[in-house]
Amino acid sequence: VGMTGDGVNDAPALKQAEVGIAVSNAADVAKRSGKMVLLDDGLGSIVKILDAGHRVYQRMTTWSLTKLARTAELTMLLTFGYLFFDYIPMALNAMVIYTIMNNMVTMMIGTDRTHITYKPENWNMAKLAKIAFSLAAGWTLIGIGFVWFLNTHGWSHGAVSTMVYVYLVLSAMLIVLITRTRKYFWQDYPSKLVGSVQIADVLLTFILALCGWAMVQISIQNLAITVIVAIIAAIIIDLIYQPVMKNR
Repeated sequence: VGMTGDGVNDAPALKQAEVGIAVSNAADVAKRSGKMVLLDDGLGSIVKILDAGHRVYQRMTTWSLTKLARTAELTMLLTFGYLFFDYIPMALNAMVIYTIMNNMVTMMIGTDRTHITYKPENWNMAKLAKIAFSLAAGWTLIGIGFVWFLNTHGWSHGAVSTMVYVYLVLSAMLIVLITRTRKYFWQDYPSKLVGSVQIADVLLTFILALCGWAMVQISIQNLAITVIVAIIAAIIIDLIYQPVMKNR
């Protein structure tokens, strides 16, 4: 329940309201009772409050979906990889670097561009967890298929480990692009800061993989194969994800 007020008699209702807003010329007791106090005359500032609330909500949604999906994907891909292929398809050094790169992007999500929906939003963590798990399942399924193909066509375990690392980094960057908007990820772009950090992460990943720093070196052909697989996976997943989110 939301309410605006200015007088002493409005103070009890402002205090009980979920969103009690005291106008700029309200009595001191009304201002103390409200959750918010408008600094400008009129009620136009309420629109700015709603706008800010929607932006915060969307950034929280992106952060939650991204965090849950990436964590679940890493866990499932390494677990099923070990069960199916008798070895963990990613080196420990690569896991550490992957975690650091993920956190760099996660910290920037609060600066991302958002689009206001102008409709009531409902924070449902259980539903978000289901959506995040579905995202992770899609990336994991394609990732396991990719690892199976590499193992059955002569790639060494070291090369597979590096290619899985590149795949996971790319999937993490693409998950952010997918979850941050209600459009397809190629139709909307992130803020300059988020985009810059993502580009830096991807370039650093390519350099590490091609130079063999902290992991087994791979050829540019193997890198290109991994990039193509990740992009195709992102397109397939987003084509399924966006209709689900629009009907959520």
